[in-house]
Amino acid sequence: MIGSGHALTALLVLAQAAAPGRPAGATRDLAQALSRKIADFEARHKAGKPPREKRVLVSDAELTAYLNLLSKLPPSLSDLDVRFDSERIQARGLLDLDQLQGKMQSGGALSPFAFLSGRVSISIKGRLESEDGFGTFLPEEVKVGSLPLAASMLEQIVAAATRSAESPQGIDILAPFRYPYGVRQVRLSPGRAIVEF
Repeated sequence: MIGSGHALTALLVLAQAAAPGRPAGATRDLAQALSRKIADFEARHKAGKPPREKRVLVSDAELTAYLNLLSKLPPSLSDLDVRFDSERIQARGLLDLDQLQGKMQSGGALSPFAFLSGRVSISIKGRLESEDGFGTFLPEEVKVGSLPLAASMLEQIVAAATRSAESPQGIDILAPFRYPYGVRQVRLSPGRAIVEF
């Protein structure tokens, strides 16, 4: 769940805050604490060394701070806030629909985006399933502004927000993804994620 590539990008997309401004938990100390953990995971994995501990705790406050202060978010995403619960993740934030214009498949006049523009709040709640080094996000509730969205619309938003030269199709948030650095499983409980190697 933490690291680079598909897994981190998926988290970046999931983590959106409900209102403008920096979330209360977004302190530099928390962000740097998670950054050090990630650097240690990466260095040990590259060197072929086992992790120092078989289980590492990551708080939702650390992840929120890291995403807001130290990560490179797609320009359409801002003001992130992530909360962990029992095997579930809830994320809220701001989505700039104007920056996604032309990148999403048009649903015509029936599309919920036909009536929205500018920066709107987005909230996502779903289940994280982990098995044998892979994670899968299963959305349970998605809203843009006050409009509920189907999982297929979330899939389009994420793909549009994450398209790049390296990934012209963007990220498929509904597809299983491999955890980085030899992580075997991520278990969520209120306020924290337990990362298991």
